[in-house]
Amino acid sequence: RLESSEARSPLSAPATASDAAPAAAAEAEGADVERLARLVEKHGEERLVAGLGPGPPLRLRLLPPASSLAVEFKGGTLWPSGEVLARFIALSPSLVEWLSGPGRPRVCELGCGAAPLPALAAARLGAAAVALTDLPEVLAVALGNAEANGVEVESYSLDWTAPDADLRGSFSALLAADVLYDPMLHEALAGTLEHLAAPGAGVLLAVQLRFFGDGCFFDARLPAQGWAARRLDLEPVFTAMGSTEVFREHFQVWECWRVADGGPPWGSLPGAAVVAARTEARHAAADDDSDDCPVAPPESEDDDANPSPGGAGQEDDTDDVPPTAPPEA
Repeated sequence: RLESSEARSPLSAPATASDAAPAAAAEAEGADVERLARLVEKHGEERLVAGLGPGPPLRLRLLPPASSLAVEFKGGTLWPSGEVLARFIALSPSLVEWLSGPGRPRVCELGCGAAPLPALAAARLGAAAVALTDLPEVLAVALGNAEANGVEVESYSLDWTAPDADLRGSFSALLAADVLYDPMLHEALAGTLEHLAAPGAGVLLAVQLRFFGDGCFFDARLPAQGWAARRLDLEPVFTAMGSTEVFREHFQVWECWRVADGGPPWGSLPGAAVVAARTEARHAAADDDSDDCPVAPPESEDDDANPSPGGAGQEDDTDDVPPTAPPEA
């Protein structure tokens, strides 16, 4: 199975009449690799992201996250975990020093989406080479955004169940944001990390908390193949973003490494002890003045078994929880 662009979990307002034309256009565009790129060009919007390394703000062309197109083409927009991970990299002195120091690393972002912010931040901060992986149609947009910002990247359409043999041990750092949404893919993802990681490599994974299997990847799947994980301190990131309490409780970043290596290659980062205990998301009232990007809900078809914030049973006029994506049936 190819990497899914659904690594960027859906969140948008319910579809409106104004969304119908773009959605119909999506169906008419056909199933070729350039389909998403044409949709982004026709229906997309430009976003500037500052503070991710030297140079001007990154300029990205993406599908609006509130559009129904972003539900169908989840890899075509920027979701919160990607921005959280990119800002974590840029605000971590140890990572910045490691990326730009002697023996500058080769970095790969898995499931990069159309807006590969973590990879672009790593490139701006000094990485020797940066690679992007996702579905072919998503990569077409990601490559256009990288080129628009003067960043040279490699790209691979990667099958997690059978990674390219030529890429074995190719990267000193692997980055990924919101790729744990489907527990059925955890084993394949863990195997892909093991396959791509060079000796002594490290992994940075940004996670959006949901109500099922939040920590099983870190406390079961990775240890089963000889890896350790540690949840990192995001307070500087949340402070810089002006994040509300509800936003803070939805997102984590973990560093992972092979136990035999003794630790990640960038040295010590502030965070918790080397544990992988499940953390349950708690929901607090959102601050209406926040500039936080929207928080995606759990992706469950059973709202009663896995109640989602703002999901079934919520009043339409409540501001207490993040909005819920429309049904994907």
